[in-house]
Amino acid sequence: MSATTRKSRTPKPAESEFAGATLVVAKDAVETLFGASAEKTYAYAREQLTATAKAGATAALFGKANLDAALDAGNVLVAGAQGIGQLWMALMQGAVDDGIGAARRLAACRTTKDLIDAQGEIARVSYQKFASEGRKLSDLSAKLAGDVSAPIAARVGAAADALAKPFAA
Repeated sequence: MSATTRKSRTPKPAESEFAGATLVVAKDAVETLFGASAEKTYAYAREQLTATAKAGATAALFGKANLDAALDAGNVLVAGAQGIGQLWMALMQGAVDDGIGAARRLAACRTTKDLIDAQGEIARVSYQKFASEGRKLSDLSAKLAGDVSAPIAARVGAAADALAKPFAA
């Protein structure tokens, strides 16, 4: 058919009114359906974003507390290492002084019996001092280990407590 022979179709009045009414009902249904759905979706998204922000803030605070504990442990370790270093230097200085004193004492001996007695006394005193100072160093090291691990152990306990609680919805 050619363009000139084609007839244009005009809807009948009843057909046109039915189609218009159907469009209005469909439009209202779509707006109602998607309008409510969009509002629910927005509310749900807002709720989830708020929960995520809260969880992020909680995680950041937890991480900051972990970092603070690590820094505290590091500071305690540095201070303790300085104390142990000072004690060690004092022990070394004492050992040098004791060695010089022992050499003088041995040099002052006039008989073999005096020399043997002096060596025995020097050995006994040296051993007692070694045991006493070694115990001090060991006690200081054990205390330092406990002091350094305390902040870390506290954070491990906090993490265990946090994991034991159910996650907030």
